[in-house]
Amino acid sequence: SANFLALQSRENGVLNIATGKSHSIKDLADIIAAKYKVKLDFQPERDGDIKTSSASVSLSENVLGFKNTLDFKNGLQELMP
Repeated sequence: SANFLALQSRENGVLNIATGKSHSIKDLADIIAAKYKVKLDFQPERDGDIKTSSASVSLSENVLGFKNTLDFKNGLQELMP
């Protein structure tokens, strides 16, 4: 795991640990809603709303040798009680 690799590393700083792929807020909300069996109530889009988000994982790959092996949905489901 990334945490184990980070503990063994002599490097310090902030590293993104992520899939390296873009995901929408709706993608995230759909996964959480399905897990907890809740209905989503969408409101109209507002100026400045973030439509997608992705993290560059190149530094964690280069510094730690970390390569993500979980897909977005399975990774989130592992974190949710």
